[in-house]
Amino acid sequence: FAGAGAAACLASLCGVPVTAIVLLLEVNGGANYSIVLPLIAAVALSTFFDNYLLNFVLGAEDAAKPSIERVSSEALFETVDANRDGVVSKEEFEAWLAALASSAATDYQQKERDIAAPDQVSVATEASPPKRW
Repeated sequence: FAGAGAAACLASLCGVPVTAIVLLLEVNGGANYSIVLPLIAAVALSTFFDNYLLNFVLGAEDAAKPSIERVSSEALFETVDANRDGVVSKEEFEAWLAALASSAATDYQQKERDIAAPDQVSVATEASPPKRW
């Protein structure tokens, strides 16, 4: 029954109840099918309570949605569509990509400067003659 508990945890945490059931049956090797009903019950209860807790107790209806659905594609489209005509042309996309690349390059150069500053101090201390004991 420890396997059924593990499958129930996998089903509720990862949101894959059918995969959890099939996985445990594969791990079991088909040697013991008396675990099937407790397994399905444990997976069903864990999935139900996970959804119940997220939706009704915590009030996080969209917490279980995949992250790609939570990203607002409309906001990204509005950012790329510079002339607001409802169509992203090749020129608009290339301009947005160039702006994105330049801001990334600026951020990278700033981080390089921040990292290089301590190195310059350490180079100056390494230039001093070594101490002899």
